[in-house]
Order: sequence, then C-alpha cells, then structure tokens
Amino acid sequence: NGKYELKFSVESTDDNLGGSVILASLGLRYKSYCSNVTRTFLIGPSKEMEANYDFLLKVQAKAFSLMKDGAVAKDVYSKTLS
Repeated sequence: NGKYELKFSVESTDDNLGGSVILASLGLRYKSYCSNVTRTFLIGPSKEMEANYDFLLKVQAKAFSLMKDGAVAKDVYSKTLS
C-alpha cells in the first residue's frame, strides 16, 4: 500500500450557506503524473452572480471551440477575448 494524505482547506461549521460560491478542488499525483479538477457550486446566487457565471461559461465555450489541432495558444487567447 502507498501513503495517502488528505488535506482539507476548510473545516465544516453549522453556518448556513447562501449567496455564496463554493469552489471544490481535488488534485491527484501518481508517479510523474499530476491531475486537478475543480467544480463551482453557486448557493443561492444573486442575479449578478448568475449573469457573471453564464458569461464565463460562454467565454469558456468560445475558447474550447478555437482549440483545434495545431492552434497556437496565444491566438486562441486573443480570439477568445475579441
């Protein structure tokens, strides 16, 4: 068996959540391979928070649509922002 280490950034409380954004991240390392995944949860979001999140999803979709074989990263970046 290998050695495992779990680190928690925040400890639970009895506080109610509302009008908050929760970012949950998990990272793994196996030999020389590293991986990380993050998920965003909106808890009772305001209209502004929802609009900002929708905007970010559209920007992400545009960037992904430009990522083709042979694409240059700086070109994808500049076209995404245009």
